Amino acid sequence: MLRRQFGQMVVAVPAAGLLAAQHASAAQASGTVANSASALATLTNNLTTLAPGWQVATPSGDTSGATDTQFLNATLTAAGPGTSLWLAPGKWYVNGPITPLAGQRISGLHGASQSGDGASGDEGTVLMAVGTSWPAANGQFGVFAYPTALNQGEITDLWIDCTKFTGSNLCGVAAVGSANAISLRNVGVYQAPSDGFLLAADASNNVPDGWYLDTCLAQTCGGNGFSGKFNDASLINCHAQTCGGDGFVITSANAKLTGCRGDLCTNGFTIDVTDGGGFNDATVLTGCGTQRNNQDGLNIINSSSAGSSYRSPVVVDGCTFGGDGYNDGDGTASNIYYAGIRVRGANTVIIGSASVTVHTYSRNGFPQTSCPKFGLTVGEMGTGSTYPHLVTVATAMLNGASAAVHDGSNGATIVSFGAGVYGATGYQPTTFTKPTP
Repeated sequence: MLRRQFGQMVVAVPAAGLLAAQHASAAQASGTVANSASALATLTNNLTTLAPGWQVATPSGDTSGATDTQFLNATLTAAGPGTSLWLAPGKWYVNGPITPLAGQRISGLHGASQSGDGASGDEGTVLMAVGTSWPAANGQFGVFAYPTALNQGEITDLWIDCTKFTGSNLCGVAAVGSANAISLRNVGVYQAPSDGFLLAADASNNVPDGWYLDTCLAQTCGGNGFSGKFNDASLINCHAQTCGGDGFVITSANAKLTGCRGDLCTNGFTIDVTDGGGFNDATVLTGCGTQRNNQDGLNIINSSSAGSSYRSPVVVDGCTFGGDGYNDGDGTASNIYYAGIRVRGANTVIIGSASVTVHTYSRNGFPQTSCPKFGLTVGEMGTGSTYPHLVTVATAMLNGASAAVHDGSNGATIVSFGAGVYGATGYQPTTFTKPTP
């Protein structure tokens, strides 16, 4: 028996019977289903009610995705808001979006870990996306798609694997508009062609609010790992690795990131937060880190046309940025001044403590190269060539291959270093100096 505890209720799940039923369904599917419409019609999902509002189900074994997709959406709709569905271990093939109702909890077993190294193992409960083109659900393309005007809900302990999806537009989890107070725990997204986790504004500029992401993983996604309107969100122990876009893109206010990592992506973290509603809430990174991103580790920008529209403050404390500015293996090939920390456009940045370190590389035919070029870069952005307002660093080691600091503002930016800031040049330095703006 598998025992799962939910609040004060302990539920004993008949694991042996469920898994036997699952294996029987899979065996049935592996027979004549490929050539027989009648065989396909016999595929079913076993559904057991554990208690009022709690159900457990097994995958059908239908690799076309038709059976599991129809079953999941029909079961969630029939169960109603505020109910829970536990998905037994195995591969659930889906050929369209799953759309939970308000307050519903969808749980699997053996969900994602923070490390991305085991994402392709497909252990435990796995949703396998199949097909080439899915319909948009609620304005977004996602394996799980949350609509606007939906409050509360949870997904826990499962993988979303998009390796069998042959199209170019699909996220792991997507939400649009005021889809609020959603909790994601131990959810992994592997090889989504678009973003791993996407939160977007609707046509009225309503944004998702109050999301909580704990130990979630986006690995080898075509777009960004975690992207968009993380308004009043908390991200804890989340990891983006080897994504084609950035690890994290935060464009809405008051996000708090703790222990998150963006590795081997384009930029590790990109922050570009307008001040919506007059709150001026800061984005905070605590204990976060980067490693070997192609461009910047922490990339703080202002995407307004002139680069001058107000941006909410960014606060950084206890973060590490290692070996970024990788630039496809040749850190000297660009004059863009990639850095461990790079700030451009009208921004205010407060760094309590940080470490930027240089790594060395020899790859893709390039000679051994040290990255990043600079520990900290302060530069202009937009048609107005706008520089940051304030960049202040209290305690840090700023290590760059060429220099600790590159300040191109010529005094337009207040760049302030506390007594605990030291700069160093080159790989594994042993000499440290006080940097000057």
